[in-house]
Amino acid sequence: MILVNMLRYITKNKWNVVQLSPNSLRLVKRMNTNTYIHITKNTPTDVVASIPILNNSDRCRLRFGCEMHAYEYLENYILDDTGSNNNDKEFSDDSITEHVGMKRKYHAIMYNKE
Repeated sequence: MILVNMLRYITKNKWNVVQLSPNSLRLVKRMNTNTYIHITKNTPTDVVASIPILNNSDRCRLRFGCEMHAYEYLENYILDDTGSNNNDKEFSDDSITEHVGMKRKYHAIMYNKE
């Protein structure tokens, strides 16, 4: 996946990028290893990211139409995180609703933690 190198470049020293297989990777937060983003490329037009929800054991699953759409979204998430003073920043229910309303490049689904 091209996402591996692109995400390594922007994660700086805040996240570890672990390639689990040729089509699967995990970003693990260095300050809190329980916080992670799991990304799977099912097909060239089906990329899924699983993102934690703040103060909740649930996760949000985002489905993208290509790796570039996934990268654009994750870049905003990671760069916003590196600029904040909150080391445990994750999505809240309100921020997911806001993001879904603003962006139409993905489909979001809430689900219980794996």
